[in-house]
Amino acid sequence: MRILSVSAKSSRELEDKLLKSGFGPTEAESAVAECVRRGYVNDALLASDFTACVMSRGSGCRKIRQKLLRRGISRELVDQAL
Repeated sequence: MRILSVSAKSSRELEDKLLKSGFGPTEAESAVAECVRRGYVNDALLASDFTACVMSRGSGCRKIRQKLLRRGISRELVDQAL
């Protein structure tokens, strides 16, 4: 919960942070699934909000696509957000 309180994370970002913090793969995967189930992590919403915010600053679609893909957002969700 502390990780998510600082900033929004994608499912992959959260899982990576948990693994780096010493949690096992099964625990990390389970924690991410629970966060998704409770609505604490929503990759579609993150992609949409990020796209709107970055576009308002003048960034183009290519740059936004690259940033979202690096954050672990699926191509399908990136396409929907753009």
